[in-house]
Amino acid sequence: MTLLQNNLKNQIALLCVTLIFICSSTIVLSFWWYSSRYTEQQIEQDISHAQNVFEQYLQAKENLLVTATEVLTKDFGFKQAVASADVNTISSVLQNHGRRIGADLMMYTNLQGELIAANPTHVTPSSRLSHSVQALLNTPRNAQFVIIQETLYQVILLPVSAPRTIGYAIVGFEIDQTIAKELKRLTDLEISFLLNQKQLLISSLSETTYPSLSQTLHGKTMYLVFWHRPNFLNRNLPLKSPGEDSISILLSASLPKMYAEFDKVLNATLLWATVTLLIGLIASLFLSRTLIVPLQQLIKTAKKFAIGDYRSHFVDSTSTSIEVRDLQTAFADMGQQIKAREEQVTFQARHDFLTQLYNRSTMLDVIAGQIELHKPFLLVASNIRDF
Repeated sequence: MTLLQNNLKNQIALLCVTLIFICSSTIVLSFWWYSSRYTEQQIEQDISHAQNVFEQYLQAKENLLVTATEVLTKDFGFKQAVASADVNTISSVLQNHGRRIGADLMMYTNLQGELIAANPTHVTPSSRLSHSVQALLNTPRNAQFVIIQETLYQVILLPVSAPRTIGYAIVGFEIDQTIAKELKRLTDLEISFLLNQKQLLISSLSETTYPSLSQTLHGKTMYLVFWHRPNFLNRNLPLKSPGEDSISILLSASLPKMYAEFDKVLNATLLWATVTLLIGLIASLFLSRTLIVPLQQLIKTAKKFAIGDYRSHFVDSTSTSIEVRDLQTAFADMGQQIKAREEQVTFQARHDFLTQLYNRSTMLDVIAGQIELHKPFLLVASNIRDF
């Protein structure tokens, strides 16, 4: 009985808990998978949106550069200074015009791309500058990104005509951390400008993180025990840059905040799954008890039947299922039927079938019993011929 009770209880509880565990695990895993996919798609959309904003920003800057450079190249005083090769006047015009349009870089070169005048004045001829200017000469009127004196600029080159081309004007805006933070405000992403995809030029991140920027942007954090998650989702966009320098911008979406929200919902789901599992375990134990108690009564009744006791007694319980009650009723009916058949068989074994009187063997038993009791008795025998 104990073995049956333990086995059946354990099997019922294990079955219920297993089913609930499978259902809960399926729900949690489905939620995790769909939420992860949805979150990744949202982040990709955010980065694509940020890319569009950045491209529009660059286009607006390029239009501003074109307008500012055209104003400079069409300025009569500037043309006169260029025609007369008056370097001081050219420098003065570049400085005044740059201050007026808010440009950070103003340069004038001859037809060979040699630097004649520049503002700021610390910009001096160099091989790197010469290569950049030569590359700009091949793509006039196209805004590009160049590194001049270790500073990143977005520049544009336009010819100075009087009426034929007599030189080239270069106007540019410096790309500094202020610009990077402005782009971050517009896109809600971290912005980093890279040289050859390795060397950091400018970033919206704190300057203290520059030495470990690669580890910061490409590093991963441990989640639970087995799952590493990236700190940032990055997208690298190449920028137009002349010469051998390859300048690109890295759009980085910070993920820890998203992880925190996702983990909050996931932990709540896991908590409810655990509570559901515990409730299922308690319910399965209660269910097994309501089934085991009637079975125990049936086992006791079957053992009584084995020793000839055909009385049956079952505790009536409303929690017992209809099937169990029907089984108890069938057991009770079976005991009564067995008892009736056994009594009939016993009667037939001890009595004559025709006269219903004791038969010979029964009479011998009765006489032997009376003799053992040492009691007097009278035995009358009769013989009916041809009976």
